[in-house]
Amino acid sequence: MERADLIRLFLKKNNLDKANFSWLPSDASFRHYARINDGKKSYIFMDAPPPEIPEQFALVAQILCENGLSAPEIYSTDFENGFILLEDFGNKDYSSMLSAGFNEKELYKTAVDALIQVSKIKKMDGIPLYDRNWLFEGLSVFCDWFIPHATGEKLSSKELKSFEKIWDNLFNSIQDAPFGLVLNDFHMNNMMYLERKEHQICGLLDFQDARIGPLAYDMVSFIEDARRSELPEDLKEYLFARYLENNPTYPKDLFMKSYHIMAVKRHLRVIGVFVRLKARDGKGKYLKHINHVWKLLENHLDLPYMNDFKTWLDINVPKAYRKCPDGLEE
Repeated sequence: MERADLIRLFLKKNNLDKANFSWLPSDASFRHYARINDGKKSYIFMDAPPPEIPEQFALVAQILCENGLSAPEIYSTDFENGFILLEDFGNKDYSSMLSAGFNEKELYKTAVDALIQVSKIKKMDGIPLYDRNWLFEGLSVFCDWFIPHATGEKLSSKELKSFEKIWDNLFNSIQDAPFGLVLNDFHMNNMMYLERKEHQICGLLDFQDARIGPLAYDMVSFIEDARRSELPEDLKEYLFARYLENNPTYPKDLFMKSYHIMAVKRHLRVIGVFVRLKARDGKGKYLKHINHVWKLLENHLDLPYMNDFKTWLDINVPKAYRKCPDGLEE
């Protein structure tokens, strides 16, 4: 049966086959979304074909809602075919709110307050661990996609082993840092502004890749957003202070070390993903952000514990190559 027919059957099962149905602009994933309106209520339809795992989205949504956070309510599912019918959070994503002139500090405060609540979640049954395999699944995108397109050469087995050893050491050095539920893609385009109170103002989306891992990772995601200019230093200091004041048992130095290491890891992955989206999937709109992400990454390289990686990077990706690869631009 064609996928369009499966979608029609799902809608009919939920008495929405006669409702207004319109696809929303697609993003970097394999998922597609549509808005459905039956004249009484608006819904979001998620089409998540393989390799997407809609069950994981539903699990994380349930955990978040049970802990007082604003994740979309799930009305109906068909996991076999990859369909979910969701609560519609509207059109006020945080990026749009900032562009419209909304107070930046207030908006970021609601985001960090949501993360504070996420950090207090204790029951995470069914959530996988952010382990070495997941670490290198992200880092390999940089090695496999960015480096060959940027330098014209693939890494040798010796260079790859050196890279892996460095990152094993870095990851092992933060195993005692605060761990908990990491949403994994917590940035302004994935947050919706809701007419609610306190941390529930921040509507959460795109959390199906959540892991139990270094809590600092989500702080990186929204403080060092690939699509936005760098935040003012005073705002960054305010956000860190607010987060740590509400988690007084966290050792600050170790938390910040995990922040810096996870920042470099995330930026490497993002750079690789942006190249892959163009080279493999024909989606070139993300290339314009690569130079900015390189700048964000380099902000962390002068820390003492990044010395080995900085040396490796200087040898294998000299500064002349730290930009959008030639020949990929639109």
